[in-house]
Amino acid sequence: MIFRIASKTELRKLNLALYARLYRKDRIWLNKHSPEPAQKKTRNIRVDWNQRDLEVLAKVQHAVSRILESDGKPKRLTVGRIRAIAGVRSLLEKHLDRLPETKQQALCPFFSPCTFCHRRNIIDPVAPKRK
Repeated sequence: MIFRIASKTELRKLNLALYARLYRKDRIWLNKHSPEPAQKKTRNIRVDWNQRDLEVLAKVQHAVSRILESDGKPKRLTVGRIRAIAGVRSLLEKHLDRLPETKQQALCPFFSPCTFCHRRNIIDPVAPKRK
């Protein structure tokens, strides 16, 4: 008997007109004789933020080293560039407060404009200076 194992939505799809009529005219009977809603299985997966912090820190450090060791014109170390190269953009945007090691060791030391100017002058000392 299909009606005992089908969900309420599946029964509605079998005969739309009948379902609409019962819904409008005799909703109490329809609800009484409809199957119970299936229980949703909740997944209880918790994130180990300490472990995640170490994983993200390794990715960010690798991205920083790739930027610093790149050939050619030096690129400014920005949070956006680090996030894009490391591949953890949304994680750092949403949960940076839960990643203290990553925030302290990998992201904070590189935001100084003086650091970039110093790197640019060491790599390409004859670069034209802006007025």
